[in-house]
Amino acid sequence: MLAGNLRLLVLKLLSSKDMSGYDLMKTIYERTGRKPSPGSMYPLLEGLKQEGRMTVKEVGRAKRYSITESGKRELSDVSAQKDELVGNIRKAIGVFCTMTGQTETECLALLHDECVQNRQKGKARGKDGR
Repeated sequence: MLAGNLRLLVLKLLSSKDMSGYDLMKTIYERTGRKPSPGSMYPLLEGLKQEGRMTVKEVGRAKRYSITESGKRELSDVSAQKDELVGNIRKAIGVFCTMTGQTETECLALLHDECVQNRQKGKARGKDGR
């Protein structure tokens, strides 16, 4: 799931502040409980730079990535599609509820608890660098 959303996660994080590749991977891990590999992150960052979605500034040995107006537009376009995304999620939850025999409220509570646990795991792991 992370792989398909990594591009959007990176653009979203960069819309708040400039970050290094390491900081992006660490923040994504803390928020999702899943750490993108350098083999996924750095080619993505290079691609975003080549597409003009972000710029890179060397700061000492580190590279700091900044979102461009083009990157902000892409993020805005995706945000505009959120209603369709939410509709698709609702359909998937409906299928899950049917399969498990649970009510929508029970399914949503289960998914919420899973998200909270993943976030807590990510924050706990992020503190000790693992």
